[in-house]
Amino acid sequence: MTAIRKEASILISAVRKIKKPLASGHSAIVSITGMLALFQLISLPIHTLSFLIRLSTKTATDTPIISRRPYRNSVFSLSKSSYNNNHNFKIDAGTFTHLRDIRRVLCLSDLHTDHVDNLGWLANRTARGDLSDTDLVVVAGDISHDLERLEESFALLLQTGASVLFVAGNHEAWLSSAELKIVDEFDTALASVPKDDPGSSSPYPVSSLTKLERIYQHCHELGVLTGCTLVGGTTDNPCPLWILPLDSWYDGSLKLMDGCDDLIQDFRKWPWVDFMRCRWPFPNSDDRLLKKMPSGLVEYFLHQNKIVIERLRGALAETADTRESSYHRQTGLMTVSHFLPNQQCLPDWKEVSSDVFLRGPWLDHGGGGVSAKFALVAGTKGLDKQIRSLSSIIDLDRKTRHIHVFGHSHRPKDFELNNIRYIHNPLGKPREREIYMVNPEVDFQLVWDTTMGEVEGETVIRYWEEKGGGVEMLKTRMKKSKRRSRYVFSQKGKSRRKATNTTTASAETLTNEGMAMSRAKQKPRGP
Repeated sequence: MTAIRKEASILISAVRKIKKPLASGHSAIVSITGMLALFQLISLPIHTLSFLIRLSTKTATDTPIISRRPYRNSVFSLSKSSYNNNHNFKIDAGTFTHLRDIRRVLCLSDLHTDHVDNLGWLANRTARGDLSDTDLVVVAGDISHDLERLEESFALLLQTGASVLFVAGNHEAWLSSAELKIVDEFDTALASVPKDDPGSSSPYPVSSLTKLERIYQHCHELGVLTGCTLVGGTTDNPCPLWILPLDSWYDGSLKLMDGCDDLIQDFRKWPWVDFMRCRWPFPNSDDRLLKKMPSGLVEYFLHQNKIVIERLRGALAETADTRESSYHRQTGLMTVSHFLPNQQCLPDWKEVSSDVFLRGPWLDHGGGGVSAKFALVAGTKGLDKQIRSLSSIIDLDRKTRHIHVFGHSHRPKDFELNNIRYIHNPLGKPREREIYMVNPEVDFQLVWDTTMGEVEGETVIRYWEEKGGGVEMLKTRMKKSKRRSRYVFSQKGKSRRKATNTTTASAETLTNEGMAMSRAKQKPRGP
């Protein structure tokens, strides 16, 4: 056993030393060894400590929390493992949640409240007083990677009285520096362990998957919805809406074809933060271009979605009699994902009825390389296939509308394709709002009213082009934004230098005064 694995064993042992006297009833007395062990643990994040405490209670026959080397061939082999049989990726009470009194369903994504400006936006917006307990806010991912900031953001939304439904994004999967260090040390240790060694399947201490699991657990504790939900469907709210949150990732299947390969030749050098901040219990892809992507992760999430879809099927069976009631004027199905389900949802796909990407006229903004690289990490076609398979579960006729809400790209969209309406309403980052990449007056978008049905919106394909004045205005705003950023940076630099110079001058003055006082105290020497 390597030194790293021994260190991990020490940590687990330390937890057991602390817990043992407590378990035996001696709550006021903790052994000296237990106290020393405590000091070994205090530098770890609280969620990592929680994991180790859980791990310390498991016996050799217990199911490992997650295996470092799952079955490689497909996620359906992974689903046969004890992890999937004994753990729910999402925690929901019953088959579905029915919120009868909800009238309005609003959506927003990519809040990114790590940015102070965005957190301020959310605080000001939720303080306005126009959200109530008859509202449901659907958040399509990317609130924050920091659990405290995530909880703070949920608190701002929940304090309005509104219900909140959430599906996680890629930022929620980011690990902290301490967690990354632990995972990398385990990777290093396991690399030297033969595959036929029992230790090769040692539990992964933390991963992006376990973090997402913790977040959904926390959502459950806070009352934030993460599963199959029905709103309305009563005599007062006769237009019910089924909401189905779907998890996913990206697999390169939304790649721009038709002569864009030269734009992604340096993709492996692209500083996409997910590649640095996420760790998955899946092997990397064998594809040379997509080598930094985990193989089988998309299939894993799609398989988990099947469980949620079965819940919808069961819920529809339970409510079949009610759905046939005459007071149901329109029924809606809203699927929600963070990631993009098809190429038409990509930022620069201008003609949604076309299956061919026109590089020349569509990449006319000078950022073609970024657009082409983003397409590889945008989402997966498998998600759209899964979304469209729902037509076999719920009758999509003139009285039923299917809406898909997504996030991730930070480029507003609202269009219809083959009887499904796709909506992306991001808050985005402050600079994106400044240069009109995102609506500077962005707000929660009202999508459904259970007294009337679908709330139609204006078609949006490329917001900065349609509402922001086009390419020339975009370039002008970007230049102004860069100059402003340089000015702010320069002013901050001047302030820091001024403070440093003042401190240095004060230190020099004090030093000189001290030396003069020291000389005055010295007795004069004789000739």
